[in-house]
Amino acid sequence: MINNDLAEMIRKSGGVSELSMALAHSYESNASRFSNPLNPTRKMFANTGTVRVNWEASANQVLGETEVLAAYEDASDEEGPERIFIKFADGSSLNGFDKLKIKTVVEVDDIGGRNPNRNQMRSALTTYLADLMTPDFEGKRVIDQNGMCVKS
Repeated sequence: MINNDLAEMIRKSGGVSELSMALAHSYESNASRFSNPLNPTRKMFANTGTVRVNWEASANQVLGETEVLAAYEDASDEEGPERIFIKFADGSSLNGFDKLKIKTVVEVDDIGGRNPNRNQMRSALTTYLADLMTPDFEGKRVIDQNGMCVKS
């Protein structure tokens, strides 16, 4: 995923609610904005494997798009943090440099014995699929009318 795709997802999802980074190796000559502060922290304890840092937006707020894009770019650098996890305001997430996983929370009634109301579930999932097929403000959509991923 390149930064343009990530920037588009940030806007579509309503922003980033949480970002986590992990550093497993120290780099002595690193000009990385995010690795540099983690290097001394990683060395504070003997036998440290990984140092993780987590940023969570304040209630009803999102993290700055510019900083999120910079963190992602930094993590993609060879001497940057080894892991990155981005949680979007709509509940979808990006784990590392994998493909984006789009998800949404669907609430349905429990009809007893931890069994979901199938009619509500069917309706909610149909609505979700319709949302994935609906073009955004730029005319792009996630899946086509056959349920196949649309390449952008």
